[in-house]
Amino acid sequence: MAQRSMVSRLQIQQRRTTVARLYLQQRTQGEMAAELGVDQGTICRDLKAIQAEWQRQRLDDFHHAKLRELARIDRLEREYWDAWERSCHEREQTVQEKTSAPSGDRLRAGTRTEGRDGNAEFLRGVERCIEMRCKILGAFAALKIAPTTPDGQEEWHANASDTNAVLYAAFARLGLPVGSPSNAGTADDPGQALAAAGVDPPTGGDDPGPLADRSAADEANTDSAPLFPTGG
Repeated sequence: MAQRSMVSRLQIQQRRTTVARLYLQQRTQGEMAAELGVDQGTICRDLKAIQAEWQRQRLDDFHHAKLRELARIDRLEREYWDAWERSCHEREQTVQEKTSAPSGDRLRAGTRTEGRDGNAEFLRGVERCIEMRCKILGAFAALKIAPTTPDGQEEWHANASDTNAVLYAAFARLGLPVGSPSNAGTADDPGQALAAAGVDPPTGGDDPGPLADRSAADEANTDSAPLFPTGG
């Protein structure tokens, strides 16, 4: 029984490897099902599992990258602290003194101890490490950056005309029929312009929804939409 279960898991893994490859080739669920000899509902469940695995891997990779960078910062900070301690220690210097003797002047070597206050540059390095660590951990509050005029000298405030122009440009990039900036809706009523442009479809429309989250009726339909549908 255990061996049969292991074979089944291996078959599922092999099938999902093929499904992932076909998914990246923009094949439809119906095409995948036909090629693998399974129903479309199986393909849909495989896609859900594949997408969940991809998301988990991205999160794990990001987490490991953060841990790696934090470890590097910790080591760098220790180096800065060690350098700071060394810069605070007294330092001995070799000096030479000229002495007079009946046979002539001579040079006598000696040592002199010099006290030091420490190199502040090493403390600034520690400060940079602490700042980088806090940024990685998200310890800083979000910074609010106010928009400025093009010369950067003063704060910029948008009037109604500026706002309408920005909305019109955004609608134009999306290919939405909004006419001209003058009839794109007021600055206080952007929702009206969106509704007039047909951005907000009525409930129960033809929105296909997530690729791997289809209804039972969709799973039974062998002529499914492509994984990466293009706008018509």
